[in-house]
Amino acid sequence: VALLIAAVLSLAIPCLIGACFGVWIHLSARSTLPASYPDSPSLSETAALVEMGVDHQINSQWFMNKTRAQVRADVVASIGRSEAFCAGLETGDQREWCTMSVGINLLREWRALKTGMDTADWETDSHPQLYYSVHQDEQQYFDQKITYREVTAKIKSVMLSADEPSWGSRNHSYRMLKTSFPAPRGRWHVQKVGPFRQRGTEWVHCWFDAFRELASPAPSNLGKWVGGTLLAVVTDDNQILGYPPVHAHHMHLYQQHPDQRQSHPRYSIFHSETHVGAECEQSGLGSLCALAMIPKGMGLPYPERWFFDSLVNFVRPYAQCKASQDACTNDFWFLAAVNVADESLQQPWVHGAPVGVVPEISDGNPVQYTEAGTFRVPLDRESLNWEQLPTDPKDNRFPFRFDSELLWWKVHMHWSHAQDLWVVLDASPIELGLGHAPFIQHRTPCTLPPDWPYPETVPSAWPGSTATTVDEFCDPSQPLMPMASNTLTTLMPLNKTNTNLTIDALKSKILRALASHQAKTGRGTLLLDVPPMTSFAATLEDQTYWSRPLVKPALTQISAGSSVTTIGFYGPQHQQPNPPDIPAPQHTESTAERQFRMHTKVWGYLKPSSPLVRWWLNNYWAKLARYHATFFPVTTLLVVLALWSTLLLVSALLLWRVLRRRQYGQYSRVSTDADPTTDAASAEDDTLFLDNLVRSTAQV
Repeated sequence: VALLIAAVLSLAIPCLIGACFGVWIHLSARSTLPASYPDSPSLSETAALVEMGVDHQINSQWFMNKTRAQVRADVVASIGRSEAFCAGLETGDQREWCTMSVGINLLREWRALKTGMDTADWETDSHPQLYYSVHQDEQQYFDQKITYREVTAKIKSVMLSADEPSWGSRNHSYRMLKTSFPAPRGRWHVQKVGPFRQRGTEWVHCWFDAFRELASPAPSNLGKWVGGTLLAVVTDDNQILGYPPVHAHHMHLYQQHPDQRQSHPRYSIFHSETHVGAECEQSGLGSLCALAMIPKGMGLPYPERWFFDSLVNFVRPYAQCKASQDACTNDFWFLAAVNVADESLQQPWVHGAPVGVVPEISDGNPVQYTEAGTFRVPLDRESLNWEQLPTDPKDNRFPFRFDSELLWWKVHMHWSHAQDLWVVLDASPIELGLGHAPFIQHRTPCTLPPDWPYPETVPSAWPGSTATTVDEFCDPSQPLMPMASNTLTTLMPLNKTNTNLTIDALKSKILRALASHQAKTGRGTLLLDVPPMTSFAATLEDQTYWSRPLVKPALTQISAGSSVTTIGFYGPQHQQPNPPDIPAPQHTESTAERQFRMHTKVWGYLKPSSPLVRWWLNNYWAKLARYHATFFPVTTLLVVLALWSTLLLVSALLLWRVLRRRQYGQYSRVSTDADPTTDAASAEDDTLFLDNLVRSTAQV
């Protein structure tokens, strides 16, 4: 009887404690954290911040022919447009993210970082391990004949290792400068490598092992948070160079997290990446918007290790280079900075770490030569493609596991040949009228190219591969890049030769299908509709440069289980001088058609609506429990069983004593001739039982 009651109690008591804890979490979540900047800047502070923006513009844009007063007017007008956009967003969280990303509070963040860099003492590493290459033009870079999967494997298996393997060169004259200083929340850590000399319109590739001194192997990293990052190309005096002249094809600060150790490719670039198009308006804050901060009360999980990888090209030479190549004397540096947040500012049940979702078009065949994760679109005609994120909750890319609030979002496309981007909720491609004739996408399957550089179809000879057959090498369970598609195909745009539809006509067709779907099911929303590039592009010296489009989502609250379909519409928006004429690679569909390399992605930041979910995802002890359950499942199970068994045995012992006493007490009241030695014998029996129980428990 005691064991039966104890078993019930040992299950009921934790459930009761958990229920009380859940109520407390929900009540605590009603409290609000103070905003990162609760007060708007005064007139004098605003004027000083604007001057910082003007200084940035004058130093970063090399083709500007304006007076300081004209630049100031442009900066003020641009900030006004950004702040008006932020003020029109639905929630306070969205407005705070917005003003710290593209508005006046971004300048406050930049002031703290720039002042710290200018006044800090820098430590010098004279011979850091680097990989650095210069290619005279785009084609020379893509002619390297390195497969896409090979590049990711090197980063995964070599560069993020716990020790410091030999992967680069120290035989060079470049330096790494390091510094660290306090920040409004936590501490900034900054590293920059250089100086390099820009000589024209070359493509520059640079890797370095970033922040090795900040390495924090799990589980020591679980209680730490990152409050922001900056990846940029800077001048000697730490001014961020703008676009133009620096076209950041990609700048990645790879993060290795414990929960990615047993998956591929074991790293993430969420909120630690910069691509062309992340900039604000060229006439406004420009490339300052590469500074990616997170509002107070939120943060990114601190990774175990970091690694820096970048590819930039100079789309126009320095102003001095126009007259003579010998006049190019300006230097530049690759810079990476992370803000390690003050842990005391975190209340994970109130906010916590944003959950990432990336609606996108898949962008990589595993044996595709390195085209930096792009896919091809026709250069001279309209086209489109689409993709729905997985609808199976078992898939890592399943988008919405919880009811969530959309906090922030960022679009990345190569807009010179993109016309529009749609993100649709709760409507599949079939329900939108796509995916059946004549709207069929052409896919290139995963196959080894004829000139595969490794031994006879044995991919295991290739670095980082565990496959032993071609079928294993093309296994869709092996994703290529962080949050990238598990489908190892190259998605080609729709060939509309026989449809007689323009993009505008096709949009109308899709919208009619969406309206029909809404009428039947009550579901389906066009979440994001990016406006034409003319609304977020600038023309400098007869060349068009795009910036970050500011797009208001159709809704903020997204239900668990919602599906996401991304549709990209492509066609020449603006004819660029000397458009890239790209021949088809040998191992994809042969075509004589001129093509353009394209990205189509949206980086989304979500906040789970349930405080209990936020606590489970962000609390240190909850993360520690998940870590041990993931990597030490047997030990974790034994510990849980031991704790439960101890609770069961202690409860049973106490109940047995209570029942034993009651039984003896009843016997004593009934018996008129009670033996005075009975109580002593009973106590002796109890002691013997307790000794045996303790001894047995110790043996277990």
